[in-house]
Amino acid sequence: MIHAAHGPELREETEKMIHAAHGPELREETEKMIHAAHRPELREETEKNPCCTRTRATRGDREDDPCYLLELQPSPRLRLQLQILRLCDAWWKKDLKEKETFGRSAMIIALTKSFDLKKPGTEIQRVWSLREVLLGLDNTSEDNKQMMDLLLKCFQRPAFLRNDDGKRFLVFLFSWNINFISVIHGTIKNQLEFFSMMVTAHIAEIYFRAWKKAGGDFLEKIESSCVQDLMQNAIFLHRSSPIVSYFHSRKGCEKVDKMLSNLYKPILWKALSAPNFEVRANATLLFTEAFPVLDMENGNKSTDEATQKQLDTVMVLLDDPHPTVRSNAILGVCKILAKYWEVLPAAIITDFLKKLVMELAFDSSSPDVRCSVFKCLII
Repeated sequence: MIHAAHGPELREETEKMIHAAHGPELREETEKMIHAAHRPELREETEKNPCCTRTRATRGDREDDPCYLLELQPSPRLRLQLQILRLCDAWWKKDLKEKETFGRSAMIIALTKSFDLKKPGTEIQRVWSLREVLLGLDNTSEDNKQMMDLLLKCFQRPAFLRNDDGKRFLVFLFSWNINFISVIHGTIKNQLEFFSMMVTAHIAEIYFRAWKKAGGDFLEKIESSCVQDLMQNAIFLHRSSPIVSYFHSRKGCEKVDKMLSNLYKPILWKALSAPNFEVRANATLLFTEAFPVLDMENGNKSTDEATQKQLDTVMVLLDDPHPTVRSNAILGVCKILAKYWEVLPAAIITDFLKKLVMELAFDSSSPDVRCSVFKCLII
């Protein structure tokens, strides 16, 4: 790095950068960066850094990339890195020549710093301000693999998930490239079981906001590749999905109701009558949590008929031959009654309570079913 910082080639390049920087502010930033590169303490530290020897061989091919200097830095980060970041950031925002290269470098450095700092709020804000840099990148190119890896790491960093600008950036990534949506979803699914409840709640909010803002092919992709995939996992793999539950909690909005109805239609009703009792049990939990699954655009008459049909389905589940399904149905019925007590007809409430108290509370074939009645009635 010493040779790189003091060699005539890089000196000439940086002089060109100053000449290209027409504004006094950017010229000042560039001069600061060069001054930092010549500081004696940086020279001494970088001479001790073994990574300089490893990377010097490839310097000729990469010295025109500002991120090359970042890779030469020892840990902890030196002031030179901050000067490079400020220069690249300013270069992009001033819309100067070859701004794409400097913007890309600023994004990579800002992402890297945001992962390393204990309080990364400022760098996350910088990442959000640089988001348009991504619009000119090809996410399938090998040259951008480092960038893709860093972007995916954002979904695994609680600091990004909790930060308002971080959430905005992650929601933006769902609208950046339609093929990248599946990559994001795969990354989140692999880590979901290791997230805390708080982090998972933030993830669910990001999915919902991304879906709400999406349109056209992006909306269809998020619904089919993300939301419906999580629904299927909840049914067939017995993996409860806090993300799907988050969408359920937003019911009452016409757009949400319509989406849930459309996505559940090809999978939920078949699962409720599947030969495998585990599939039926999982589907029962999902169905009763989402109840009623309706498309409000169909009109009042169709909605009333669909609601009655679903109430009949719940009653059938209470008579399922397997005790696990009956236990889950008891839990679901109690939640439905608690939520819709004031709007359900008295006759329907009476029928459900009689079924629970007069029959299932005395189920001689399963103590779990009997216990479920008394545990769930307190809901």
